[in-house]
Parts: sequence; structure tokens; C-alpha cells
Amino acid sequence: MGLTDPLWLAVVLLLVPLAAVVLGRRSPIRGARRAVALVCRFLLLAAIALVLADASTVRETNRLAVVVVIDASESVDRFAGPVEVEPGSREPFRSALESFLRIADENRGPDDLLGVVTFGGRAVAVATPTTGSIEGRSFERPLPDGTDIGRALDLAAALVPSDAAGRIVLISDGNATSGDALGAALRLAGGAGSGSGDGVRIDTAAVPYSVAGETVVESVTVPGRAAPGTRVPVRIEIASTQGGNGRLRLFQNGVEIDISPDNDGAPLPVSLSPGRQVVLAEALLGSRRMNRFVVEYEPDASGSVASAFTGDAQLDNNAAEAFTLTSGAGSIVIVDQYENGEPTPAAANLARAMQTASDRIEVVSPESLPTDLLSMQDYDLVVLNNVPADAVAAESQAALAAHVTRVGCGLIMVGGRSSFGAGGWAGTPIEPLLPLHLDLSERLVERRTALVFVLDRSGSMGSTVGGTFRSQQAIANEAAAGAAATLGPTDLVGVVAFSNEADWVVPLAENENVEQTAEAIRGISSNGGTNVLPALQLAAEALRPVEAAVKHVIVLSDGRSRSADALPEFAQTMADEGINVSTISVGDNADTETMFLVAETGGGIHYAVTNPSVLPRVFVRAVRTIRDPLIKEGDFETVSLGSAGVSGVTAPYSGWPGLRGLVLTRFREDPTALAPLATDEGDPVLAHWNAELGRVGAYTADAAAWAPAWVGWADFARFWSGFARQMSRPPGNPNLELDTSIADGRFEIRVAAVDAEGQSINGLSAEATVFSPSGESRRVRLDQVGPGAYEAAVPARETGSYVAIVRAGDGDAALAPVIGGATRGDSVEYRRLTPDERLLEAVAEAGGGERVSLDRETAASLFDRRDIEPKRAETPLRPWLLAVTLLLAVLDIAARRISWDRFFERAPRDAQGVEQPVSVATRIRKRERAVDPSVALSETDADRVAMEARQRRRRQRVDNAQPQRADTTPSATDPPARPPVIVPDEPYEPNDPEKDDPDDGASGLLAAKRRARDRYRGD
Repeated sequence: MGLTDPLWLAVVLLLVPLAAVVLGRRSPIRGARRAVALVCRFLLLAAIALVLADASTVRETNRLAVVVVIDASESVDRFAGPVEVEPGSREPFRSALESFLRIADENRGPDDLLGVVTFGGRAVAVATPTTGSIEGRSFERPLPDGTDIGRALDLAAALVPSDAAGRIVLISDGNATSGDALGAALRLAGGAGSGSGDGVRIDTAAVPYSVAGETVVESVTVPGRAAPGTRVPVRIEIASTQGGNGRLRLFQNGVEIDISPDNDGAPLPVSLSPGRQVVLAEALLGSRRMNRFVVEYEPDASGSVASAFTGDAQLDNNAAEAFTLTSGAGSIVIVDQYENGEPTPAAANLARAMQTASDRIEVVSPESLPTDLLSMQDYDLVVLNNVPADAVAAESQAALAAHVTRVGCGLIMVGGRSSFGAGGWAGTPIEPLLPLHLDLSERLVERRTALVFVLDRSGSMGSTVGGTFRSQQAIANEAAAGAAATLGPTDLVGVVAFSNEADWVVPLAENENVEQTAEAIRGISSNGGTNVLPALQLAAEALRPVEAAVKHVIVLSDGRSRSADALPEFAQTMADEGINVSTISVGDNADTETMFLVAETGGGIHYAVTNPSVLPRVFVRAVRTIRDPLIKEGDFETVSLGSAGVSGVTAPYSGWPGLRGLVLTRFREDPTALAPLATDEGDPVLAHWNAELGRVGAYTADAAAWAPAWVGWADFARFWSGFARQMSRPPGNPNLELDTSIADGRFEIRVAAVDAEGQSINGLSAEATVFSPSGESRRVRLDQVGPGAYEAAVPARETGSYVAIVRAGDGDAALAPVIGGATRGDSVEYRRLTPDERLLEAVAEAGGGERVSLDRETAASLFDRRDIEPKRAETPLRPWLLAVTLLLAVLDIAARRISWDRFFERAPRDAQGVEQPVSVATRIRKRERAVDPSVALSETDADRVAMEARQRRRRQRVDNAQPQRADTTPSATDPPARPPVIVPDEPYEPNDPEKDDPDDGASGLLAAKRRARDRYRGD
């Protein structure tokens, strides 16, 4: 509605004098007040109606906002060729793109807006639409792998201001690996069924490819599931632009297998022609449950310096992988810290003892533990033998926890000096799965540790690491937060951050709120120079008065500090006071020499870290070394607290051997956590319970130095093999067959449900938990699409392995879960060797635009308003109307409740002309006389009439207070009649004793109350 029209304002202004004339014929001032109240009420109701109607102003604007959306994916970086900017003139793609933006910037109107969005696996706004120049903006941004055109178009449209017409120019090769580009174009252009009506025009420009010679291993396909011991087909797809010669290698579980026709063990020689071709091979499946296949193509050397390989310029797209799962038995894997390249004696003892529990027992290092859930499927039982938490990657810990809880794998943690709480497992994903508590706060108060982290927050710490989005500061903060989580709640922890100056981020206090401490540490940002000494002084000052068994400071820095020569001397002073100093130097520019001297003189340890990504392990290792080891050594007897058949063996054992040491833990209060063995001093030795679908056991002693009597025990092998069988994952589900694959950027899940007789099982409630390569999980419901057939699909935008755990049930009967997965290759971004012209043309047509070129003529006409309708800009008035409504509400109340006319009355004057004050009573009498002048009285008559009225009311109350009798004739016994009450004209004085009648029927107090009431009513 046209609220800017002044007509309505003129009408309202005329209403005020008109209403004043009509309503104020007798009293103009009072009429004006009523008129103002009426107009305020009218305007208030009108404002409320406009707010409820969501009123707004609408105007047409000729502003134009152009957002250039640039494809910055790996395929464009690798294959983009020269662009024809003028007839007969070509420039490299990046140079032509810069010229395109510069010319567009120079040829726009003063009110026109220009913005830039770059995208790969996700989109980033490099320059929001602005009237200023975008020259000098850096378009080189690290982005995740992939090409998501739909998400980039959505971001570009969101950047277009509401008061400007929008135009998007998409510059891409069209090879989208995820998202829905065509659907986004239809939605943004207001296409059928979109319902948005944004009306943003979308033009597209194709990135020309220049691929002289390239060979790509597009895919390797194997059956998702197969029976163990069978031969499965392996289908390899290879694409080449100009052909070439080379060799194909096929690896199964890391071991190369023979696919040559002569069975001579050599790679398969191939001669490729231009185009796509398929190579077939076979592989024999063993008894492993998990079979990983990797195909690699090795081109022949060309002998030319310009082109090292025939028909292949890039080698990182020459490999692909796939998986096959079997129903075979899984293995038992013992994770052990090797000594001199050999398993430790404890691991060797466990491997021999568990031989009867599984056909396959492996001993691996912590670094060899898989980091993805799919690769974990080959394990039925994982034994962590005296392994510290910092030796196991965080990804492996998360995958192992999911493998236990979601899939049903077994887990046993075996003690030692680097296990349980002594190994830093507190605060990890594994700790909640253990049947014992690692927290010993109630027992170790007198042995607590006081630790201060001194963290560098200088500007150099803000640099990114290894081409990732994470900075050194972010990694250091996360590492310190994780290390603080390994401390007990009674330990003291503090954090000092320093640059040019130092201050406390977390003051030294008991580590009771780990999450709050971690949040404060993660909030440290980078800025300034490097000055370590003030930070050490703060830490020393806080630690001196503290009572703790261990006082320690850990210093982290990546540069050279001011006053570096004074640091070793101050560290020596701290060591003399019982405060030790350890140091961590990060990166190649760190002052490693000074940091080493500080640690040496401070009685600590120096850690030189060249790769900041390993900082979390280093921090935890440093804390674990500093703390008193949570172990207990001596001679202990082993006491049975429950059944002797703790490992599922019904026959009793021949007595429990004694121990010489163990890691200190606490019993869980949960009744499902069974602890059948303990020492004679009450410390847990053996415990087990169920952790969701998996079974977890804990043995707090070791299998070597602390348990020589156990190793020589006659039932040692029987105990461990039985315990391993009890903790291992049970056999899989024969009723569900799972098939998974990745196609068109989607992870597809298909399940076939059959009973023991091969009949389809219908009506199941099936759900899948899908894990992406980044570790995120989501649940998806499987729909039945046929007899015993259930399907679902989720987007697969990331590269790496996708895992699906399917659970199904029929009412209350739940079937055992099944697991499957598929892999999206690392080089999927640049497997296509030509632009997708058809997709770009479809996007332009759906977006109401056209195909354009990246030449200079197009850049100069980028802000041409041909075929672009003016924008109808709509400005909501709700905020303004709400303020006006509040103001009108206040005015409405004031106009109706406040007597404004009394401020305009003229005061009476005396003979000398001096104004005299007017009493309230006089004002009331004047108001009463103003009602009808014909009956107005003088002031004397009014006083007389009021006095007579009061006397009548008092006389009536006295008469009513006299007792009433049926017989009014006086008798001899009646008291003498009282004289009539004469009410004086003057006010009654209650304190006058002559006017108080003590002989009245009521008490004196009651009489006083009655007199007070009479006076109140009379007045």
C-alpha cells in the first residue's frame, strides 16, 4: 500500500480541529482533549492492523547485482585450457578469468553490485556484492575435493540484495560430483514447483579443457559380498585420451596377486586405445571377512623429458579400490608396542594362549590399526596389550569404539605400565566402554599433580598446516585440551597464553570441569610476538604455594622468544623450587636449541615436533610421563569374587595364581559390570560387561613381568582362549544379505531378507546407520521395494569409505546387524576428461539465461539489463510500525487518564490583580455548577445544604442504633428515658470527655469505632 501518500496525513490533521468543534461546544479545551483521545485511539487501531497485515512499501529499482560463480575444483586446475578472449587471441584460463572480472568491474554503473563465489566440494564467498572495486581479491582458496554446483548457486543467490535484480554467471566445467545443479537453477529462477519466485537469472560459461594425453582408472568393481574360498570377478574400467602402453597391478589386502595370462606373477601388460575400455580379472577369496582390492596402472616411460609417460600426464588418478565382504570368520588382533621389531613377550604369550580361540591371530603395531570402520570388519576381537592411548590414532580409537558398540566386535584391554589410566586412556572414546573406572580421585588425593600449560599464541601460530584449513594454533589448542582431559578431577591444571605479554586463560585450579577448561583453551587466538619469560614467571608464581606431589610446566612455542638467554637460568630456578619444566618446539622455525636447554635445566623433557598434526599425541605423552604412574606393585593374591567359570568354561580352574603388580582401577557400580577376580587388597583384576552390541573385558595385570605365575600356570591357555571366545563377536546374520555401492554421488544400500528355507521376509522394520569418511553418522530408514527387498540411499559427497550398519526387526524380534560399505575414489574429481556441456546448457535454460563466453565483449556487457526486469523492492514496515504502535498506546492512555484541561484554566485574581490558588473543593463545586447553570447555588447556600444533609444522616444513624421494643409503653422497671440526642453543627470531637457517654450500651472502644465510622460517612 502507498503509505508515502500525504493524503492520509492531511485527513488525520483535519480530524483534530473538526472533532474539537463538535465535542467542545461548551468547553473548547475539554473538547480538544476528547478529540485528541479519539484520534489516538483511531491511529492505534490502524497501526495494529498494519502490523498484523505485515505492511510494507514496494518500489521498483533498476539496480543490478551480478555474482560470478567460479569453479575452483581440482579438475579445472588440472585440465583448464586457454580461453579465446578476442578473435585470434587466446590467454591461459586464470589470466583470462582475471581480465574478465576486471573488465566487468570497469563497465558497471555507479549503483551496480559485483560479487564473486568460488566453489569445489563447498562454496565460499570471496567478495559479497559491492559497489566498490574487487580488484586485488585473492580467489585461490583451499576447498574440499569435489564439485557441488547446486550449493554454489544457492550461496550466490543468497548474496543478492533484496533491493536489486540478480544475475549469476556460472563459470565451470560442469563435472558435478555432488548436489543437484539443475534443481537449484529451477528453484532460484522461480521454475515450476519451486515456489520461491526469486527470479535470479543464471548464465553459464564452459571452462575449456586442454588434455593432451591422460589415462584414468575410473573404477574397479567387485561383488559386495561373496562366500569365502570362491573366485570373484574384478572389472577394471580405464579411460585414455590418446591411448598408451602400461601395466596393471591388482592388490588384495595389500598383497599383489597374479592377473597375468601366463601366471608368471608379473603385472598385466595393457595397450590402451583412445576412449574407455574394460579389463577383466579374477581373484580368489580367502577366509578373511574383509577383502580390499586396489588396482594401479603404471604407464610406460616415454623417454621424453617433456612427457615422462606415454599418454599419461597425471599419475594420481591411476588407482581405484573396492571391497568384498565374506561370511568367513574374523580374526583376533593383538595390538602391541613392538620391541626391536618383534612383539613383546606379553603379546607373544597371549598369542600362543589364544590359538584355540580363532584360526587367525595377528599381532600388529598401534600404527597398523585401521582408521575406518569398514577395514575393522575383519576383526572379531581386538586386544590392546599394554598400549598407551597416544600411540593409537584418534581416528582408530573412534573406529574401534564404533566397531564394538555398533557392530558387536569384542575388546579386551590388558594391563601394563602403559595401559588403563597410566596409559592416558581417560577421556578417550574407549574409556566409557571399559567395565572398570579409570578415575581414582578418591584414593589419590595426596598424590595429585599440578600442571600448567604455557601456550604460544603469537601471530606465527595462525599459519595453516599441511594445506589444510587448520592452523597450528587450533591444533595446539586441541592438543592441550585433550591432554587436560587425561588429568584427574583432583589434579590442578592451569593454562597461560603468551605473545608479547602473558595472561591466564584458565587459572590454576582443580580439574573438575574438563569441558569448561577445554572450551577456554580452544578459544585462544593468534596475534603478536613471542615472549616466553613473563609466562614462565606467572606459572611459577602460581605453583609455588601449591601442595602437590608433582609440579610441572609444559611450554609450547614455534618461534624465537625475546630474552631467550634468560630462559634456561629461570628454568633452573624453578627446578630448584621443585617445579619442573618440559618444552615442545613446533615447526622448522622454532628455537629448538633454547627449548632443549630450558627442558634440560628445568628437569623436564624436550619434544621437537616438525609436523604439528602429531601434537595431540606428544601432549598426552608428556602428561603421562609427568604424572605419577597409576600402578601398584608387590605380591598379591588373586581372589575369586564370583563363579570360577569366568570365561565361559564350566569346569573350575586349578586355583588362581598370584600377581606382582597391576594398574589401579575402580569397580563400576553398574550391576551388569561383572568383576569376578580381585586382589586380596580389593583391587580389580578381571572384569567384563556388554557395551551395546559388543563385549568388553579388562585384565589389569600384564601377561609377562607382573604375572610370571600366570604364564607358568597349567590353565593359562585355557583361561585366555575361553575368555577370548566369550568376548569375541558372534557369527553374522544369515537372514540378511547386504549390497552397497556408490553411483552418481549417492551411497546406495540394498538388503535382501530371506529365512532358513529361502523364503522372502516381508514387513521388516529396517534401519541403517551410515558412517561417512569424516566419521559423521546418520540414520536412514530402508523402504521395502519388493518381496524381501529393502533399499535406501544417502548423498556421498566425500572421498573415502562409506559404511552402512543395517539393523532389522520383525516386531520385538531383532535380527543380528549386517555391515557393508563402498569407497569413493580419491581421484573422482578428475576422472572425467571433458567438460559436461549438456549440464551447463540445461542449467542456463532452467535459470532463464544463456550460454556465454569468457571473452572481453561479454565481460563489458555483463551489466546489460537486456531481458532483466526491474526489481520490485519490498521494504517491511513492521519494525517502524511496532515503535509507532507503542508510542500511540502511551498517548492514548495519557489522553484518557490525565485531566489536561486544568492546566489551561485561569486562576482568580484579588483586587490588586494577584492570582489566588484554587482549592480542590472549589474546583469540584465549579465542575458541579457547570453541569446545569440553572440550578447553581452560591457558596453559602451550598455549605448550608451540605451541613443539613450531614445532620440528617447522623440523626438517622442514632435512631437506628436505639433498641426496638414491641410494647412502647414505659413500665415501672424501665430505666428513665434518655433525652433526645442533639447533634451539634460543629464536627464531633472524640476526645471530649463530656461527649463520651460511658453509660452507652456499647463499650468505650466500640463507641469510639462507631463515632469514627459516623464521621467518615458524614464527611
